[in-house]
Amino acid sequence: MDSTIIPGLFGLNLNLMYVLDIQMIYDEIEALEIRLQVEHKCVHNVLNNMIAILKTKIPRLRCYAKENLEHILRENKNNLNALSDLEQIYKGLHRLSDAERCKQRMEKIINSTQEEDMVNKAVCLLEQGYALVHDMSANIENIASSKLTDAHKMLQAEHQRSEKERRLVLQKCVFHNKQTISNLEQSMQCSRTNEYFLRKITALQQFERAQIICSKYPYKIVWSYYIGEAWNRHVDSLQRQKTEHRIKDVLDATCKAIEMFLNVVNMTDDIDKKRTYISRSLAQIGHILIKRHKTLENNPTGFEFIKDE
Repeated sequence: MDSTIIPGLFGLNLNLMYVLDIQMIYDEIEALEIRLQVEHKCVHNVLNNMIAILKTKIPRLRCYAKENLEHILRENKNNLNALSDLEQIYKGLHRLSDAERCKQRMEKIINSTQEEDMVNKAVCLLEQGYALVHDMSANIENIASSKLTDAHKMLQAEHQRSEKERRLVLQKCVFHNKQTISNLEQSMQCSRTNEYFLRKITALQQFERAQIICSKYPYKIVWSYYIGEAWNRHVDSLQRQKTEHRIKDVLDATCKAIEMFLNVVNMTDDIDKKRTYISRSLAQIGHILIKRHKTLENNPTGFEFIKDE
């Protein structure tokens, strides 16, 4: 089996795997279902796969998680990520023969060198890259930090209104809450260099592997847009690091993001929702030029920028 390809979203250590609050799970499912309505069909499978993973977190929805993945395979029997995740669910349901069929089908595709299967392997990695890109915006630590900050404000207000023993107890609550926020901030700083949290697999790595395996994958406009988004988000992580070559790394990643977005704008492929991805690309370029104009102006690049008079 090709060791560079490990199908499935369960093994990506996505943040959505650690969402415990039931209402947050339902909210995230709803957000993904809304995204299904605005995204191109080529990312519908991975979105439905992400929904399935969230449904496994709620016992009464687990049977629907299985149905989500089975639906993906009815539409595309060779979707590697759905095969892998469905294998895991079948094992949990003790349907070992069904799990084995998924495993055998998956291994056959991965070991094949036929063009169709090479495309399937590339799409597997592209879907994983998509999931990783969008999972970055669902950082559980940031959500916890926001809630702790809100709680701190409420505790402070209650402390000011209280008297005697209750005031003393609330004063301890305020102190320990503030200490928790501080510890969480330190944790977030450590996570930027912690290999487990940042994952051994990144969106950019999966996108690059996909292009190496097969450059003839379909819907390049859509995938090129998300590769550009991955580079753009990579810049944000680089800016938080304090390395010797940080400025150069930020500049290189910024230029690669702009290049990918420009490629989308200039592509001639005629696909559904093409204008959506062109519009998004132009908006991303505009945002980059506004947000990082000083970095771009003070360092030479291969792009020519016209200054406003």
